[in-house]
Amino acid sequence: MIAVTFNITALEPLLLTRLVGDPNSAVSFPYIPGSALRGALINQYRTQAAGNLTDDPTASQLFFNGAVRYLNAYPLRQGERTRPAPLTFTPTHKRSGRLDDQLLCRIDGVEVEPVETPWQISVHTARERVKGRATRAEGAVFRYQAIAAAERFGGLILCPDQTTADRILSLLDGELWVGGSRSAGYGCIQIDRAQSLADTTEYDSVVTALNPGDHLVITLLSAAIVRDDYGACVNDLAPDRLPEPIGLAVNRVAAFKRLTLIGSFNRAWGLPTEQVPALAGGSVFVYQVTQPIAAAELRALELNGLGERRAEGFGRVRVGDPYPVQWTELPAVSPEREAEEAVLTDADRAVLAAMVKRLARRELDRRLAEYVQTRDLGRHAWPSKAQLSRLRAVTLNALPGHNVARVQTFLERLRARARDQYDTARLDGGRLLTWLKHRVDEPAGIWNLLAVTNDVLPQIGEAKIDLSAEPQLAQDYTLRLIAAVLHRAAKEQSS
Repeated sequence: MIAVTFNITALEPLLLTRLVGDPNSAVSFPYIPGSALRGALINQYRTQAAGNLTDDPTASQLFFNGAVRYLNAYPLRQGERTRPAPLTFTPTHKRSGRLDDQLLCRIDGVEVEPVETPWQISVHTARERVKGRATRAEGAVFRYQAIAAAERFGGLILCPDQTTADRILSLLDGELWVGGSRSAGYGCIQIDRAQSLADTTEYDSVVTALNPGDHLVITLLSAAIVRDDYGACVNDLAPDRLPEPIGLAVNRVAAFKRLTLIGSFNRAWGLPTEQVPALAGGSVFVYQVTQPIAAAELRALELNGLGERRAEGFGRVRVGDPYPVQWTELPAVSPEREAEEAVLTDADRAVLAAMVKRLARRELDRRLAEYVQTRDLGRHAWPSKAQLSRLRAVTLNALPGHNVARVQTFLERLRARARDQYDTARLDGGRLLTWLKHRVDEPAGIWNLLAVTNDVLPQIGEAKIDLSAEPQLAQDYTLRLIAAVLHRAAKEQSS
């Protein structure tokens, strides 16, 4: 198979909810599930394709028939993709008296380094939809434990051929969205360093043939949903659950396992999906070999995995991991020492610039919405709804290309009757037509209008935004402002 590898940077906190905690809280996985990545690329594909995806053979090949496998994106540490900590490892520190089944690690030879996830914990209050604030009936307080922004992940997608890999690479571009609460400032990620590699394993692996008397060790690199012959989910990985001929050539002698619940949320239905028990990632199973097993069979097991929903990253396995391995603590680093050793690469600076721009847009969105809602539309007759809708449609069509000139041309070619309507209408005491022409003639004037300067926008370290060097940003918000004012005017005409 062809492996597509790529890096992910969280531009915003990520809320990839798992089934733990009380009903008034949401706790994220410490990684990005393969199902979330697949959903993000489906949305990316839908923006490029026309028609129903169920009738699209390319969409079926990429997303639905199981040929392409979207593996979990685990955090990167020292440039390496981490993995679930095998349950055979004995750490010197434990959480709540036991090893957390979501603990990730980096393995270096026979040493294991734990990976601590940077969390962002936020408290939110539910708002009543109409009033826009908390009420006695709808005012529950709930907590989000999300992956903090700026965390980096290593992604991996397995494709059956190079043609499919090239199609996947074309979708791994720029910003994508994963997880929940996207309208509340969660879920934006950026993809970089995407490439395809031939005949690549998930981790460096050397599989050799096994003979009678040898031990076969299988470690789960992700949760595995395995069922028995009657369709019930099993809580063990007995030999008869392994593919033939491996299952016929071994006896199980030890198991280090933990169960977990797997569930998800279908955004199209607006409902949670069925919750099923699964073997947790990091579970280790040891078998005594009774008949020779060829290396090709073991290699196929690593490549194909076990159980259900393998297209979403479930059932990944590693063959032959040694299970008596030493666990070491990460060395403590003082904030001062860490700051001294931090060296930003060009890629790091690009990510910081993208994060700052994203935060700046959030502030600009807030100021634009406030400006639109506080405008005095006057008591003079505004253009008809048909005229307003026509200009708004032109403005929105010009938005993707920042094409302010398109709106300029439209205003210049207004017929006398339409021009009179825009000239009669008032906005903040002035003529609407004059206001519109001033906006498109001088897009940079949007910042004075919104009372925005470089100093009021967010900054991360030395990374900051210079509005004077962002002409497309000014054009973008000028067009959005015009569209929002026209929308409010048309809406108030209907009330």
